[in-house]
Amino acid sequence: MTALKVLSKTVVKLRGPGNRNITKLSIKFIDKTVERTSILVVSNCAVYNSAVSNRAMCVRNRAVANRAVSNCSVYKRDTPDSY
Repeated sequence: MTALKVLSKTVVKLRGPGNRNITKLSIKFIDKTVERTSILVVSNCAVYNSAVSNRAMCVRNRAVANRAVSNCSVYKRDTPDSY
């Protein structure tokens, strides 16, 4: 599988039930494996370790790298200008 170039990463820390810290991660990837350059937005991710770097495991068989992140929703956009 071809590696995806990371466009941007956003990490938001929230307070969850029982005062636990919840970290949400949003990553935008540029996917050059399709004809047009598209952006994959990975959001609502639970981060398992603090060294997130570029690793994420996403739903819909879109495995980006290792298992640093799970419970992801992937939204594929064909037009980068929509951001």
